[in-house]
Amino acid sequence: MKILQSVFASFGLMVMILLLTGCSDSVDGDDDSQSPGELELTGTVENYDGNSYDLWASYGFDDLGRGEISDDGSIEIALWSGDVIDDALVPIGDTLDDFRLFPCIGEENFMTTDPDARFVSVAHFVFGPEGNALALTDQTEGFVDRTFPRIQSGSDETRIKWVYADRAVQIEAECERQRGNVLDQSMVDLDLAEGWNEIIYDHRDRSDLKVTQGTRPNRVNWYTDWGL
Repeated sequence: MKILQSVFASFGLMVMILLLTGCSDSVDGDDDSQSPGELELTGTVENYDGNSYDLWASYGFDDLGRGEISDDGSIEIALWSGDVIDDALVPIGDTLDDFRLFPCIGEENFMTTDPDARFVSVAHFVFGPEGNALALTDQTEGFVDRTFPRIQSGSDETRIKWVYADRAVQIEAECERQRGNVLDQSMVDLDLAEGWNEIIYDHRDRSDLKVTQGTRPNRVNWYTDWGL
């Protein structure tokens, strides 16, 4: 009897060791193969007076995510990552095929820790049959034509954007450009992680653009602009 008990105890211990080893290997394998996950965004459009619609996140002709705005103004959005958006990623440059949403690109003091890094961004979301826009901004309306605020745009907006990087990379730059009688100044200070990063484009001063990260300013909210 004691022999049987000893056999059963040994067998049970072996099974437990195998289970624990199998679980450990599975977890380690998952961690090694993980890519940056989706970014989930939620919020509310105050005093929203519209129907429920699907939301599209896009850059040019590339789909980058989906979401929904409900008839009570609540928002849920998922920005995709990994292979599904890989074809949309492009390196920094100053041609139409490059990523151009950082100021000072092409200037001598534009510095990046990895010039091969690739990016894509989302500045607003589209919904409804008329092509309405939803953005996280301090502009209550009329912000659609400022989707790509660059130093020469002369806007007076703070806009939250989301930039996807295919690797961790730092970007720093300062530059000045003459626009008529106005001297425009721009500054970039970003420490981007692999995956989606929330970026603050502060262009309240029409001659001073700051592109940084950090806590969302209290002045920005979710607003809709009806009709593109």
